[in-house]
Amino acid sequence: MNDTERLHALEVGQATTQEAIISIRDALQSFSKALDGIKKSMETIATLETHHDYTRQSIARAFVQIKKTEDEVQAVSKRVTEIEKVVPSLVEARGWVILGMLGTLAIVFGAVIYMVVKL
Repeated sequence: MNDTERLHALEVGQATTQEAIISIRDALQSFSKALDGIKKSMETIATLETHHDYTRQSIARAFVQIKKTEDEVQAVSKRVTEIEKVVPSLVEARGWVILGMLGTLAIVFGAVIYMVVKL
């Protein structure tokens, strides 16, 4: 092989190597862009996970408060039921008291009339 052929073979090999280097550089640039996208996606996922955790904690607090409120409503409901049982007897007692007062007034008024007529 003479010098010209070796020089030509060397130039062909160098061109092939440069094409391979350019191809690798392009692939690395694409890979770098993909990694940037993955980084942004991971940051978004981390932010969403934080918000999700806050939401989960808020929901847990809300259910605790709902349970407390439910217990309070049940206690008030029991008390109202007990009061409803007592109210009819109070109404009846009030009727008897009013009737007694009217009877006493009738007796007093009758006694006053009797005393006025007797004079």
